[in-house]
Amino acid sequence: MYRRLIEIAVNAVLRPKEFFCWGMSYEIPVHYGLVDYATMMDQRYSNNVSEESFARENLSIWTGNSEDAWLDSRRLNKLRSLLKCERRAIRLPDGAFYIMGIDVARYGANTAIMIIKVLPGEARFRKNVVYTEVIHGENYITVQAPRIKKLI
Repeated sequence: MYRRLIEIAVNAVLRPKEFFCWGMSYEIPVHYGLVDYATMMDQRYSNNVSEESFARENLSIWTGNSEDAWLDSRRLNKLRSLLKCERRAIRLPDGAFYIMGIDVARYGANTAIMIIKVLPGEARFRKNVVYTEVIHGENYITVQAPRIKKLI
């Protein structure tokens, strides 16, 4: 799986319209026994690994561009702008559908919501992000859950 992840990550840089690579924290591999928890904690508290480096490499937290990065973060942030936001569902062609992705933060962190419109093509599906929203540190039960339900 690691070799496949590296392959997808490289292809995401070389052919971004065809590949996408999504990171995650060390907690999932630890849960499934792929990574040893004690090893992660040794690395986390090591004098040789900075807090920023651990956050970037093992928690998938964006800490900024390094000098030898393949991508320029300013250019990447420009690409994150939505040119046309869909604030409500529209009538879709046959075979098209929406996907809603939510990274729920229940304990004071930010919850991120993304809605993707998927349109069938001749050989593959075309995906467009049509809406994004971040709920900043609000209570999960009283604010986040009702907002998510409203978007659904």
